[in-house]
Amino acid sequence: MMETRREFLRKIGLGAGLLSLGGCVSVGTKISQSSPNILFIMSDDHASHAIGCYGSKINKTPHIDRLAEQGMTFRQMMVTNAICAPSRAALLTGKLNHKNGFLQNGYSFDGSQQTFTKLLGQGGYETAIIGKWHLKSEPTGFDHYNVIPGHGRFYDCRFKEKGKKWRDGVAGGTEIKGYLTDTITDLSIDWLKNRNTDKPFCLMVHHKAPHEPHDPDAKHADMYKDVEIPEPPTLYDDWETRLAMQSATGYCKIADCNYPEYEDLVKQYPDPKERRRQMYQAYMKGYLRLVASLDDNIGRLVDYIDRSGLKENTIVVYTSDNGFFLGDHGFFNKMWMYEQALYVPLIVRYPKEVKPNTTNDAMIQNIDFAPTFLEYAGVSAPNDLQGRSFRSFLQSSTPKNWRDKVYYHYYEGYDIPEQYGVRTKVYKLVCYPDLKGQRYWELFDLEKDPMELVNVYSEPGCAEVVRKLKKDLAQLRKKYQDTNEIAGPENPTVRIDHLAVGCPVDLKYSCSAGYTGGSESPLTDGVVNNVSPRWSFYYDKWLGFEVNDLHATIDLQKEVEVSRVTTRFLEKLESWIFAPKQVKIQVSLDGKEFADLKARHRKERAEGGIGYVHFYESSIDRKAVRYVRVHAKNVAVCPEWHPGSGGNAWLFTDEIIVK
Repeated sequence: MMETRREFLRKIGLGAGLLSLGGCVSVGTKISQSSPNILFIMSDDHASHAIGCYGSKINKTPHIDRLAEQGMTFRQMMVTNAICAPSRAALLTGKLNHKNGFLQNGYSFDGSQQTFTKLLGQGGYETAIIGKWHLKSEPTGFDHYNVIPGHGRFYDCRFKEKGKKWRDGVAGGTEIKGYLTDTITDLSIDWLKNRNTDKPFCLMVHHKAPHEPHDPDAKHADMYKDVEIPEPPTLYDDWETRLAMQSATGYCKIADCNYPEYEDLVKQYPDPKERRRQMYQAYMKGYLRLVASLDDNIGRLVDYIDRSGLKENTIVVYTSDNGFFLGDHGFFNKMWMYEQALYVPLIVRYPKEVKPNTTNDAMIQNIDFAPTFLEYAGVSAPNDLQGRSFRSFLQSSTPKNWRDKVYYHYYEGYDIPEQYGVRTKVYKLVCYPDLKGQRYWELFDLEKDPMELVNVYSEPGCAEVVRKLKKDLAQLRKKYQDTNEIAGPENPTVRIDHLAVGCPVDLKYSCSAGYTGGSESPLTDGVVNNVSPRWSFYYDKWLGFEVNDLHATIDLQKEVEVSRVTTRFLEKLESWIFAPKQVKIQVSLDGKEFADLKARHRKERAEGGIGYVHFYESSIDRKAVRYVRVHAKNVAVCPEWHPGSGGNAWLFTDEIIVK
């Protein structure tokens, strides 16, 4: 069945593959028989310092190391935005996120724009992507795709295959029994066996591992069970002189990790230092078990390439979408411009050009993949690409005027502030345009302080360095046409006056400790999340309920005339945040007998397809009221069609506005 479908897709895709795009190979151009195949393997959240050939002290990766022994290892490969989906958008387009329109996870990729896979297809390549897509919209520019919805799940994951109804980025698909990392490899090998051998191929194999949750396969379930994982030297960092790090929450601080699987462990250790130690051990064992399975499967896929006679003419690339903190600075996760998140592994094997067991220290970025692959394919790179081909380095030569500094821009999200900056060989300057209401800067001397423990921005002796780096940063922002900040022009919250401000609230069911709305009475504090699209998902300003319903009774403390009650809820399926199943708004004079009000519902879609904000509003003739009650039923359990099927569902709300 799969072979028949592929043959059909090839037939109907021939015309589309030859559509002309400006600056590319013209219609009818034949790819040379020597054009190399491209096997691009990308993991999710795999830190360089959890790879043997990068000097890991905590685990072994024999199959990735074997690839490095046969090719080139890049020591200064950096991303432009250290978070899953935006990194993937930069990879495909060869452009920074403000240019490709994909600033933050949850956006929907504009599939009509130019990508390197479309250009390869026009040039005669057969293209495919298998595994994690994470860009929400239906993949375009591929002869074949078979991708997981959203983040997917490690066991019995659903896959969405080309030719079947797409629906949306987080739902639908056909369940395939087995362990996800194995399944992605199986599907990739199957595609290679059934591809069109008259064409060179570009196959993108995108793994979920080692992204959480830490669900290992049976083979590695007990790995590290009785092993003490070596601690990084900065595990107990106190973040002195770094206000940005101090502002981090359970999205980053490993001692306060907000992953559901570690919730009980976090509660078990009240002492912060001991909790940090225990959480590090548990987290790293879970993470490294996924890395071990990933390494095995990379070996299995590369072995197939070698056995099939494809080795000599296939460029094999291994990388990750972003770096990751492995207890460094007491953190997990990514997003920040600190070294552990900024750096990613990059290993390239191509026997025809790349000398075995070599290393390179050139500053490479993920926007460089597109022009590099296009050059190898003999396809002209459009002038609007912002990256450069690094083929010369693979040929052991150095191109003229290669960059000596890199630019980075992370956009607000996950309780982590917007930040952009410049990294040179020696220094790093980072700007936080709105850190707790102020513009904040960090400067690190990476030669004297490679662990980034001391912010020297305000040191008198660094004034000239700061001046020069600010000039460099301004030039890079101008070069890349990144002249805007998303923080500053809009505030994440606005104040609003209404009858319930300051009034006590009785919650029948508790909210999550990690999402308390930012105040003692978030439902009546007069602070409303700005409905502006980018700020609608500023999570720490919302009240979050895991499984539980919202059942809130407000005591207005006296009888007042009420004409309208309004409340709002988030929907972001990718983050397991669902709109309520039902919302009931009631009023009462005595707090005992409540009258139901008819609630009108509308929803607004956020910019970039991030999700929705749902509004529920009840209007009544001016009526004497003392108590207002809102009961919103949580979905509680992620439905069967959702990647998190069976997991805990979330409900997010903010101010209950009484007029």
